[in-house]
Amino acid sequence: MATTCPMCETKKCRRLLKLEEVERRYILAVMKIHGRRRAESAKVLGIGLRTLGIRLNQWKKVRQIPQWF
Repeated sequence: MATTCPMCETKKCRRLLKLEEVERRYILAVMKIHGRRRAESAKVLGIGLRTLGIRLNQWKKVRQIPQWF
């Protein structure tokens, strides 16, 4: 039996990506486009270089960084 979303009471929310996953995919896509250059990618993303580094380190710890990285 499918469970409903506690926030909106529908079953459709289950298929949506979590915000953390959307953020991860977007950041990695920008970094791939910009040749993995952190400073350039952070500027394009509108975040600080330190913030980008923190995110990347978090993902490395849980092995959520793709092979090409």
